[in-house]
Amino acid sequence: MQGTPLVSWTTFLYFLGFCVTAVFVALGAPFWFDLLGRVMKMRAAGEKPSTEASKDPAAKPAGGKDAAKTDGDGPVTPKGGGPFADSRNDFEALLTDADRVELQTLLGVKPTGRLDEETRRAIVVRAKALGVDLNGKDELSLLAYMAIVGRHPAALLNLGGGSLFAAKVGVLAPQLSQLLGFPLSEALQPAHRRALAMRYLFKQALDNRSDSPSLQDLDAMARSRAINRLDDWAEPARRPLEALTEDDLVKILKAGPPPRFNRSTTPWLDWAFGELGQFEENKSAPEASNPRVVEYLRAAGVMTGGDATPWCGAFAAWVVQRYNDEYPKAKLPDPPKDPETAENWKTWGVGLTQTETPQAGDIAIFNQDGDPLKFHVTWVVRVEADGRLRVIGGNQGDGCVSLAIRGGANDKVVKVCRGSTGAGGQAPVPPPPPPAPAPAPAPAP
Repeated sequence: MQGTPLVSWTTFLYFLGFCVTAVFVALGAPFWFDLLGRVMKMRAAGEKPSTEASKDPAAKPAGGKDAAKTDGDGPVTPKGGGPFADSRNDFEALLTDADRVELQTLLGVKPTGRLDEETRRAIVVRAKALGVDLNGKDELSLLAYMAIVGRHPAALLNLGGGSLFAAKVGVLAPQLSQLLGFPLSEALQPAHRRALAMRYLFKQALDNRSDSPSLQDLDAMARSRAINRLDDWAEPARRPLEALTEDDLVKILKAGPPPRFNRSTTPWLDWAFGELGQFEENKSAPEASNPRVVEYLRAAGVMTGGDATPWCGAFAAWVVQRYNDEYPKAKLPDPPKDPETAENWKTWGVGLTQTETPQAGDIAIFNQDGDPLKFHVTWVVRVEADGRLRVIGGNQGDGCVSLAIRGGANDKVVKVCRGSTGAGGQAPVPPPPPPAPAPAPAPAP
């Protein structure tokens, strides 16, 4: 009698096993095939990169086989997908099921969540209608996706900038970095890409190019917050870059960059040019401040507080620091002690005498508002015909990086200092940047 319950329980387990097996078999091969495909796709996606690695543009070389690939406005993950993946490029591999369904809904095709042939045909038709060049392919790019959907895919939402213009600058950034003589790592981060775009406009303006805004126009936009965030740039600043293509830049590079883009004389000034239009938020808390202005302050050793802290001296220190990090064999003198204090820059480098003429790349210290006890520090851009100095500096106007013409009664020049040590007062010529990458060849028809 004691063995009866054991036999009954064993029989029940056998019966339950047969039932579960029958249910699984009834689901059919398509169910298991699809489930296996999803598992393989998840595994192929790999681990999410660490936050620190994603912030460090030097974590991988800027070029070569192992370089982090980019498409448009940010770094993208390596090409993924298992044997059932339908992604044809790195950008498509980033899209979530929700991204794909939203895209298909806007295209008016069946929302399968897969980039099937019907979806690809619709992408080609819509991209052509929107004026987006797919280079003869039926594959999605960041620009095409944003033109159709109106936003970044989920994976790129936090990588800086959601506008179509910001994405366009991202596409041009690798070639812009080469044209302007900067390392390709400058193309990887949103703040650096904004600086590349601004340097391009600034160099065009210095050469009085009719197809770009003048220095006066750029300065007016800088002081009105019209070129603060790349996403919100005013139309006159966007227009020259929107007209550029990668092929245009590659042709310029192959022919040899025009002299206006040369960095061989005062290359540190280009770090200042790229910051034109950065505007403070006038906040005491760093998290509420413009992060770029906070970066200037930290470069000067001001490790607390936000951008309500006076920062003209900090901006000058940041320019020196960035240039010295870039070219350690052609360094400028280190910033003075407590560089956030403008008056301290009077001891930097070699002070010019009254008979010496200032030149581009010098530091100029002025009295502010006619007060002999108030000082302001800037970088000299050029000497105007009347002898006054056109300068670029931080914390000017209402708190931005802007241009100004100084040397009048209310902003008397106190000191001009030269930090360069090369012949003729110029900096040693930095080594040339590596050759520009050629655009990917078009696929055979």
